[in-house]
Amino acid sequence: MITRTWASSHQMLNDATNYDFFESIEAVNIQGNFELVLPPHLKILNCYGLHIANLPPLPKTLQILNCCNNDLTHLPQLPDTLEKLYCFNNHLEDLPRLPKKLDTLYCSCNSLNKLPELPEHLKILCCAYNNLTELPTLHNDLKIVSCRFNKIENIGWDMMVKDKIK
Repeated sequence: MITRTWASSHQMLNDATNYDFFESIEAVNIQGNFELVLPPHLKILNCYGLHIANLPPLPKTLQILNCCNNDLTHLPQLPDTLEKLYCFNNHLEDLPRLPKKLDTLYCSCNSLNKLPELPEHLKILCCAYNNLTELPTLHNDLKIVSCRFNKIENIGWDMMVKDKIK
């Protein structure tokens, strides 16, 4: 069964919907800028560096989204299954609600003014080079935080577990 595909032309994706394997595809790497119909059971979507301005609705099964280096100003609703979100180097001003399963968030180099509530089990938060003036509560599972080059005047270190700060 085919579970991965690379889409490099509009015709390829239009043709893909006619094949039986379309519903079994779990990972898509996109190369090119075109309308996209995502397979319903998709787990990985890589649309890095395409200068796209919008993403289609995301499948409820998606676990990894890499939409870095585009022209996105907003993200669609994120599925509850999402574990890793890479959305750095876009034009995002805000992020949608973050799924509880999310353990990795790279949202640096955007125009974010604030972050939504962070999931309790988030391990990596990279939000440097934004317009943030404060951070939401940082939970105990957080291992890596990079928030430099923002407008944050005071980091509430009491929000973090002191023995994890180095």
